[in-house]
Amino acid sequence: MSEPIECSIGVMAYNEERNIGNLLRALCAQQLETVSIAEIVVVASGCTDRTEYVVQDEIACDSRIRLLVQERREGKMSAINLFLHNARYDIVVIINADVLPEKTCIESLVAPFADPSVGITGGRPVAVNRTDSLPGFAAHLLWNMHHEISLTEPKMGELIAYHRFAELEISPDTVDDEGIVEELVHRKHMHKVYVPEAVLYLRGPTTAGEFVKRRRNIYAGHLQLRDRTRYTPSTFNTLSLVRKLSGPIARTIGGNPVQLLRVAGVVVLEVVARMLGAYDFYVAKRDHRIWEPADSSKEMIVKA
Repeated sequence: MSEPIECSIGVMAYNEERNIGNLLRALCAQQLETVSIAEIVVVASGCTDRTEYVVQDEIACDSRIRLLVQERREGKMSAINLFLHNARYDIVVIINADVLPEKTCIESLVAPFADPSVGITGGRPVAVNRTDSLPGFAAHLLWNMHHEISLTEPKMGELIAYHRFAELEISPDTVDDEGIVEELVHRKHMHKVYVPEAVLYLRGPTTAGEFVKRRRNIYAGHLQLRDRTRYTPSTFNTLSLVRKLSGPIARTIGGNPVQLLRVAGVVVLEVVARMLGAYDFYVAKRDHRIWEPADSSKEMIVKA
């Protein structure tokens, strides 16, 4: 029997006292066969709540957990770099502290690295929002669309694993961390693998303002990535995206006028967010490395 694939998990946390204990217990209880979670490294960045104390409680229960503290918040890229400098294993998993993985998530995500041509894998985020509001509907719609696209053209999202490449030093002002690793994997002619079985649950924004703010940040990050590397993720081009998703969107609407209005509302919000993201990047030169997360994302995740 071959040796298990050992991995280091990096958990990026900013004021996550309500969910991080839940997440760490879920990671420690993962069902594994060909994969071994050798360590779980929490990077607490400028936390002003009880996040660090909760992590310390979990360390007492599982010695695989370690805590690294940044006294002030310097952005996700800075936190990831700190993790990469301290990770002890070649395969690294990057996960935010405001999510909850299924029991076999990490096994499914890391197992493809048995093939040495695989450079990066991505899991399937699933929203837990209620769908009776426009932002909740939007969260489900966008992650479902992400899934549909990734089945044919992998797009890395909220959960990724990759080789800890020696030359991978992420600039601290980088916004799109998944995209920059995608670009390196593409340049090395290695494979991107979407793993729909690697499910993790998350809560999308619950207000239209939070939704636009988050999508604005993401689009500005895509523009920065294109400007620096000429690489764009599969969800970047708006017209191409519409062509790819016309069938799934039609199925979502299904002749229901209420669904049609909801989809139209999501499209309007997305267009507004992309326009603002473009303004930030081209005109205002706004630094998106540190952004204010949605208040609703700080609640404990309970899977749907």
